[in-house]
Amino acid sequence: MADSDTFLGIGMYFEEGIASYTLHLIGLYSVRYGKIVLTLKWSRKEKKMGNQIHVTKVGENWVVKQEGAERASAIRETQSEARARAIEIAKHQGLEVVVHGVDGKIREKNSYGNDPFPPRG
Repeated sequence: MADSDTFLGIGMYFEEGIASYTLHLIGLYSVRYGKIVLTLKWSRKEKKMGNQIHVTKVGENWVVKQEGAERASAIRETQSEARARAIEIAKHQGLEVVVHGVDGKIREKNSYGNDPFPPRG
């Protein structure tokens, strides 16, 4: 890069769903050659999600939340409604459902995906 060249770099980061995105805009203005060269680069990174979905009591409601997620998948008034929604999600995504009691202790665990140790018939 010559002494009369000017370098400009701008970055932007945002998250959406289970992925985060980074946008880089890099510019180089050359006085010697009288032109601007711009480079635009996107990068996408998947967030690591767990293989379990939990049903827990939060306040007056029951929350369905996948391991590693920032937000709840569902909020229901009763544990049975939350459990039913968790099972629906688990069957679709091949996850394990972990149902916690009011005291936070695990009451039930069921796998709805690729179980490494399936029961013998």
